[in-house]
Amino acid sequence: MAGIYKKGLRVSIYYRCVEGEEIKDTGKNTNWKTWLALVFFVTGIVYHVSLLTRINSPGLQKMYFDVANPPLRPDGTHTPGIDFNALYVQGGNLVKGESIYTSFDELVGNKPREVDIEDVNYFGLPEEKLSEKAADLLPPYRYLPAAALVGTPFTFLPFRSAYNAWIVFHELLILFSLYLLYKSTKNSTLALTLCGMLLWFAPYYVEIFQGQFSWLQAFLMLLCIFHLECRTPMWGMWSFIASVLWKLNTLLWIFPLWFGGYRKWLIWLLAAIIIASVPYFIIHPEDITGFLAINLHPDTGHTFTFGNSGLRMFVDFVLRWTDNSSGDAIPNFLVKWLSLLIALCIFGLTILATWRNRKDTVGNLLIFGTVYFLIYVDVWMHHWLMILPVVIWEYRRTRSPFVFIIWLILALPTRFDWIGEMSELRLTSPDMVANFPAAFLYFGQKAVPAFVLWIWQYKRMQSKDGTNQNRMRREG
Repeated sequence: MAGIYKKGLRVSIYYRCVEGEEIKDTGKNTNWKTWLALVFFVTGIVYHVSLLTRINSPGLQKMYFDVANPPLRPDGTHTPGIDFNALYVQGGNLVKGESIYTSFDELVGNKPREVDIEDVNYFGLPEEKLSEKAADLLPPYRYLPAAALVGTPFTFLPFRSAYNAWIVFHELLILFSLYLLYKSTKNSTLALTLCGMLLWFAPYYVEIFQGQFSWLQAFLMLLCIFHLECRTPMWGMWSFIASVLWKLNTLLWIFPLWFGGYRKWLIWLLAAIIIASVPYFIIHPEDITGFLAINLHPDTGHTFTFGNSGLRMFVDFVLRWTDNSSGDAIPNFLVKWLSLLIALCIFGLTILATWRNRKDTVGNLLIFGTVYFLIYVDVWMHHWLMILPVVIWEYRRTRSPFVFIIWLILALPTRFDWIGEMSELRLTSPDMVANFPAAFLYFGQKAVPAFVLWIWQYKRMQSKDGTNQNRMRREG
């Protein structure tokens, strides 16, 4: 058995993979295209390094963050690593046997969160007074208990050192991802292009500045797709299980995996969730309510605010703008239900398409990777890193200029300074009507191309005959 595992790993990582490529390599690369791809890759490295070296740049923070709100630091800048603090603190609490979840009353605002600044500083945060509200430093933890274990090793370091180590960990994953993309094709021009697409992606700045968790999930998604495409499904499925334990959005992949014949692995997934979660909830039964509330309760989601950039937020904005411009009031519950109806239609159509196209498991994973951004209520800027494996692998498969253009739009920064002080306005404010172009661009820059990408994926699935799909060897 160990020999089989070793052989599978050797085939998928040490040798180049050409499975799933719809345009076969002729062995001849156009010289100017190769040089252009090389320039794209090298400048991507320069851009990526510039983001790392300018994390505390006030100019970048003004571009990406809501400067209308009071800053968290005396020098007028935001505090790096705020979201990482959740993983850092709860990783320590998990080891100490304390609760890692916020209560339901705290989540919906019925009970103010009271956190002593001295307690926060105990975890290594700077001694300066970072905020009038110490609770702002402790974002709610919404993941499975197993994910908090990832934060545990970092608690042995002071917070700032732990945050820097988290960024280094991100960069190691970037390097390994570049290696995977290089090994994913024999075409050097394509390999350089794929690597450049990974590096030229502006939302990565928000990820590292906030110390977020989306890039690790994107890496696990890429690892899963790579192994399934390259016919080493065991490693792909373990990557999938790890992704669900880390961040729950890949639960959507259950459907294409079930249709594709990976039912045994879904049983392994269920077992992993039970083993990794049930012992904690037995010790802390009161946390079941908090965990379910932050992930499912309507009062803890569907945030009508700047920063939320998914399709449902875009639909909400357009409906509210129509409401304000026409003078006819659209009830708030109706706005929510209309956006939910659109999301359900997209989800239902995708289920039907993947069932008809079930022989192409990787293609089905890719379209469901897009669906997340169209149906989930809260899609923040760092979440868009999780669409990166989708667009990169779609381009690897098809080399479509259309996919590259979609990637380019998604890779551009969505800038808060476009809207300026508008971020202080409520979305129901009549002033939003006068500022519609800027707000439309802000909310639509990511949501609209993601929706267009989904339409393209859906139409390709409809136009393919099932017998012509790239067949997967399901060894798992």
